[in-house]
Amino acid sequence: MGKEAQCRPLPAPRNQVQNLKSAIAGYKRFVKRSQAYADIIIQRPRSAQNPQF
Repeated sequence: MGKEAQCRPLPAPRNQVQNLKSAIAGYKRFVKRSQAYADIIIQRPRSAQNPQF
């Protein structure tokens, strides 16, 4: 059991290929923007994140 399972992509019906490509592109944009947001938040000093009232 030391080997990782390898996934093979399943064939998609031709009429769904464009929708799948669009969904994958959208997911990639989401991941990229989420990472950029996380980078910005992580760089903020703690005092800026939790202002004292």
